[in-house]
Amino acid sequence: MSEIFKTVLQMSLQGSYVILFVLAARLALRRAPKGFSYALWAAALFRLLCPVTLRSVFSLLPRSQALAAPVEQLAAVPGFVSPPVAGPPAGQGGTGAASAAMAPLEICALVWAAVAAALVLGSLISLLRLRRSLRGAVQVGPGLYEAAGLPTAFVLGVAHPRIYLPAGLPIREREHVIRHERVHIRRGDWLVKMAAFGTVCLHWFNPLVWLAFSLACRDMEMSCDERVLRELGDGVRADYSRSLLAMASGRRIWNGGPLAFGENDAKSRVKNVLNYRRPAFWVMLAAAAAVAALAAGLVLDPAVRPEPLRWAQNLEAAQVERIELTVMPSSPEERYHLFTEAELPGVVEHIRQSRGRLVKDPESIAGGGMTLTVTMKDGSVHTVGNNANTYLVIDGESFDAGYDWLAGWDYLGDAAAPVSGGASYRLDQLQQSIRYDAESGVLQFTIPDGITTGALDLQVSGRLTAGGGMSWHAFERESAAAGWEPGRTYTAQVDAESLENILISAELNGYVRRWEIAAPDFEVRLSILGRAESNEVQDTGGLSFPHPMGSTPVTLADGSGVEVKLVMTAGKLWTESDPDFAAGGPLHAGEKNYLGDFEIVVSRDGLTLSSMPFVPGTGDTACFYGPVTLRVMDYNDDGDPDFSLGSYLWSGGNTFNLYSIDRTGRIYQIGTVERHDEPEASVLFGVPANGGHIVTMQWNQEKGDYDYLYYHYDAEQRLFLPENPDVSQGGE
Repeated sequence: MSEIFKTVLQMSLQGSYVILFVLAARLALRRAPKGFSYALWAAALFRLLCPVTLRSVFSLLPRSQALAAPVEQLAAVPGFVSPPVAGPPAGQGGTGAASAAMAPLEICALVWAAVAAALVLGSLISLLRLRRSLRGAVQVGPGLYEAAGLPTAFVLGVAHPRIYLPAGLPIREREHVIRHERVHIRRGDWLVKMAAFGTVCLHWFNPLVWLAFSLACRDMEMSCDERVLRELGDGVRADYSRSLLAMASGRRIWNGGPLAFGENDAKSRVKNVLNYRRPAFWVMLAAAAAVAALAAGLVLDPAVRPEPLRWAQNLEAAQVERIELTVMPSSPEERYHLFTEAELPGVVEHIRQSRGRLVKDPESIAGGGMTLTVTMKDGSVHTVGNNANTYLVIDGESFDAGYDWLAGWDYLGDAAAPVSGGASYRLDQLQQSIRYDAESGVLQFTIPDGITTGALDLQVSGRLTAGGGMSWHAFERESAAAGWEPGRTYTAQVDAESLENILISAELNGYVRRWEIAAPDFEVRLSILGRAESNEVQDTGGLSFPHPMGSTPVTLADGSGVEVKLVMTAGKLWTESDPDFAAGGPLHAGEKNYLGDFEIVVSRDGLTLSSMPFVPGTGDTACFYGPVTLRVMDYNDDGDPDFSLGSYLWSGGNTFNLYSIDRTGRIYQIGTVERHDEPEASVLFGVPANGGHIVTMQWNQEKGDYDYLYYHYDAEQRLFLPENPDVSQGGE
């Protein structure tokens, strides 16, 4: 019941806005035929009865969150929603006083339902009494009945409405009444009135709804009077007015019952009849177009803005911890700026001006840009970027914000970019910079700052369709000498028409990433490329790829859930029954040995959020022995979930990679922990009390005992590093 009442409250608030709009429109239409005002009430009726939302770019309703979901604010009122109900103490019966207490919202819902039911019941009783009084009515024509003692004529019925006339009506009045009531029947007004009264019962607590019901019934009757005058001609205005006065009952029927000829303010109706003049055709046409547009604007909700755009347009300076600027390309000394506290309000106001249509398939743009990295006080991080004055990019979504506005971004860097993150983080930056424009054939990427010259092994190659798929290479000089310059953007021209794919392979401090840009969509994909590149069919041991190796549900720092999957992308399944099986090294007897290439995939609702290859820290071929379940813990106390993953290679120990997943679902590596003596693919490490974040054990053959290895987290490099390069002695 409470949920139904919440829905009614929301519809009532939205309907009130529409009613106020219709009231204002009626003033503008006061000289127009009343049929236009009557038509506008349909928008209010729809809003008050229909919880379904229809959205359009054209809407007269505001995008205000208070109008869209008022009950969310209502729930925050102290005392309106009861606190959680506590159960009885263990071992005791009964529900307790707390569980017996009823939430105020539930009480309001019960009162609302009781009054609404009483109104409906009262109306039904009134209709039953009226029907009982009509038992002696005599049929005098098709759908026409006469009854003695009736104060006025009216229409009554649902599926088959009938016109009831007072007995002994003069011929002139009789003709006026019959024409009037038949107009009601042709238009379905008796059904409209029942729906309108049902709306009053549903929203009885809203005085604007009662006012709307009264005015809508008046507009209904006046528009019906005008229709009769158009049929009979202006010469009957005086006689028709006398008929109205003769049959006026002096009261209104506040229920969903009959449409009575003499009800609903006979004085105003007579005045309207005497003053009625049929407007010119062009006036009618213009009024009809205006009313149709108004009704559509009041029925349709404003189109929902894409989530990133909504966040940007509602950003408040009080929510922001810091904002950083990155300008690319630029000189190293002008690439970065950290906005001061005094500068933050101006930058936030600029972000609030974000605009544009969502572009689902943005073109690859070769050119510079700038990015605002916004760190919120709740720990979340957002990015707002200007991509070559062509696209506004918010959290990875591109918007067509217009060249004039984008070209007005005048931010300048005044410092070198700070060094942060380890090799995995740097390769993430490299991946984000890769762009390929299939139309122009321009490939570009930027070497991240913080990479030591000579440390990055980067190869750019691929295949061309011409010449039987011959290979090609780019940046051969830089690749041969590892002479990639940090912060520099590299550009290559590729013949798009003869392009089959582009392969980019990067290795930094033992971390390996491979990307492929392939026809026909030319999107940048993180790839795990199989070892065998020959055309011969490879023996996979009966596996087909990708082969799932296990999925683990993981909760992110913001409370949302993702699935982290280990997927085998190439390799072989070896068992003892295979003729080439040889125990030792990674192959273990009694196990299903999955040996090959693997990928870690983070997804939500079937959509991949991020992925990266699993490359053992030892450099050996990875091998797993069955379904893998990840063991998750926050090792570096940053709120993000971390987990270990290792390939068990021999009985003496193992090597585990450590990974973390941020609030956006992006996975990155945060360290390598050496030789933890566990056969499982994922383990929980110890967290020592005497300093450091992780402690593991390594078997010392000479000592015949364990050594303890300690690792601490370096926040600047985003890596776990050995506490001491020498092996520690002693226990935890």
